[in-house]
Amino acid sequence: MRVCIVYQFNKPTNRSKELLASLKSGFISQGHQITSIDAVSQKGTIISHYDYLILLSSATTWWGAAVSEHISSFLQQAGSIGGKRCSAFVQKKGLRGNKTLQNVMKVMEKEGLFITYSDILENPSHALSVGKRLQIQ
Repeated sequence: MRVCIVYQFNKPTNRSKELLASLKSGFISQGHQITSIDAVSQKGTIISHYDYLILLSSATTWWGAAVSEHISSFLQQAGSIGGKRCSAFVQKKGLRGNKTLQNVMKVMEKEGLFITYSDILENPSHALSVGKRLQIQ
């Protein structure tokens, strides 16, 4: 299955890059073809031809639960994605991880995406285990 991981980290760190790489490795181990797209630098990329979408993000601040506007604008320009199955993930960072995840899911649902799974990724090993066990169809 062709899977697209759209990611946006407020301040990319080695930990966030490891999180992305581990999530990709988990899905690759299931035999999926994975493409990762940065929502900021690759804005305007059409992703409607992928079978499954994954959104990976982080909170914009330590105390808050807001998500970057780059996610919303990327999804608006991503082609015909309404009705696609997807998953939402946020990097565990700050104090309001659950609220951050809710905000990411609201942005996705606004664009008509059908969320089948969501989670807060604590570390790279957690991301790897989620990628290995999550069954996508």
